[in-house]
Amino acid sequence: MNNNIQASQNAHDLTIKISGKFVFNMYKDFSVPYLGKKRQYQKFILDMRGTQYMDTSVLGMLLQTKEHLDTTNKTIHIINCNSHIKNMFEVGKFDLLFTVENMH
Repeated sequence: MNNNIQASQNAHDLTIKISGKFVFNMYKDFSVPYLGKKRQYQKFILDMRGTQYMDTSVLGMLLQTKEHLDTTNKTIHIINCNSHIKNMFEVGKFDLLFTVENMH
């Protein structure tokens, strides 16, 4: 399984797509797009359609991301989660901290 991070941007949104496993050792690659472009977008979208697994350390990464983006009034939208990942967000009440959409 190939772990991959792809970033794309339009006039208002920065979208990061995660494929494969989303684990802590991907932090640097995950954070580079939003740190480098923090003033050039309004909404941060994390598309997890291709994510088969997410370890719990990623929840901490997402909290750090949220704290950073909150200082610039940007929002995080997490879309296309599988049932395992959706359950992780719900059990930890992270679905109350982030906008979570299009879960399947």
